[in-house]
Parts: sequence; C-alpha cells; structure tokens
Amino acid sequence: MRLGFEFLKQFYPVAGAEVYVPNPTWPIHRTINERLGFKVNNYRYYNPKTKGLDETGMLEDLDKAKNESIVLLHVCAHNPTGVDPNQENWKHILEVVKRKNHFVVFDSAY
Repeated sequence: MRLGFEFLKQFYPVAGAEVYVPNPTWPIHRTINERLGFKVNNYRYYNPKTKGLDETGMLEDLDKAKNESIVLLHVCAHNPTGVDPNQENWKHILEVVKRKNHFVVFDSAY
C-alpha cells in the first residue's frame, strides 16, 4: 500500500487529488496517505443499525467527491467489518466511479 500510494503521489496527473477511504478501515490507510501529504476523507461504508453495507451513504459520498479522486476499496473480507458489497452493489459503485473518473486502489490482504 505504501509503495503504491508513494507512486500515486509522484505520478498521479491530478494535482491535489484527495484520497477516500471507507469508514471504518484500518488506521494505516489514513496514516500512509497523510504522511505522504494527501488529504484523506472518509466515505460511509458500514451501517451499524443493519450490520451491513451503507450503499446509499457510500454512493452519495463518492458522488460528492471531487472528480478524479483516489478511492480505496477492499476487495473482499472488508476489515474490520466483514461486510462486502454484493454484485448489484459493485455495479452501482462502478457506475459512480466511472462517471466521476475516480482512480480506484484495491486493498487485497487476503
């Protein structure tokens, strides 16, 4: 993760691009990016009431993000929640990411 974000800091063609991480996520996701000088924002991910994905909140936050932001997504086994998007959720996420021209980074720890 660190090397990937160092590469983006040097070569991502959008000056001042901000990084979006799920809430919650591993603290290191914020720490790495903040140390590199990125502004780090959260997007809603987990809904504690349903113990599931907050798809509406997530899509709203990613849609409100500046175009061409950098978005961190977990591939599977979202940690620390264990909540993963289903196929339909992934389609909706992809629609927003493509429309906003976000750059997606996947954390695949497992």
